[in-house]
Amino acid sequence: MTEQLLSTKLYPPQLHPGFIARPRLIEQLNEGLSGLLTLLSAPAGFGKTTLLAEWIGGDHRNGLARVAWITLDDHENDLTQFLIYLVAALESALPTLGQVAFPRLQSAEPVGAETILSLIIAEVNQLDENAVLFLDDYHLISNPAVHTAVAFLLEHAPPQFHLVIASRSDPPVAAA
Repeated sequence: MTEQLLSTKLYPPQLHPGFIARPRLIEQLNEGLSGLLTLLSAPAGFGKTTLLAEWIGGDHRNGLARVAWITLDDHENDLTQFLIYLVAALESALPTLGQVAFPRLQSAEPVGAETILSLIIAEVNQLDENAVLFLDDYHLISNPAVHTAVAFLLEHAPPQFHLVIASRSDPPVAAA
């Protein structure tokens, strides 16, 4: 399944030389890890992705034990494609994760998003460390089924899971 993926979408961007460090914002991001969701919403060009890259790559990775990243584009408006990237991103951070979900996604018989997400949630729940999933460019997602899947993930996420959404606009996703 992973050979169908554009693997570069699963890596956080590298910081460019000369970037402007923002320690106050990094501190706020670290504080946000106590909750379930961090939403970074700002117009284009305000440095959302750069800030997240600084956070991931810096010496201040408090609580960022395992980092999974997806740079979204309009192709992930397809729910199955979104789920494939979601499982692949988590598997890149947690190599044992996804061994049950990937085969189910490949199955000839359709499997519901809640089934796949439930499998992932159960596996994340077994972790001894925190897992942080970054969804960058979420503003490109317009499919209500994808928003519903993200809401399901948030509603049922275990305590060691944290979701970070970077978007140009507030997404129609509410955490329970």
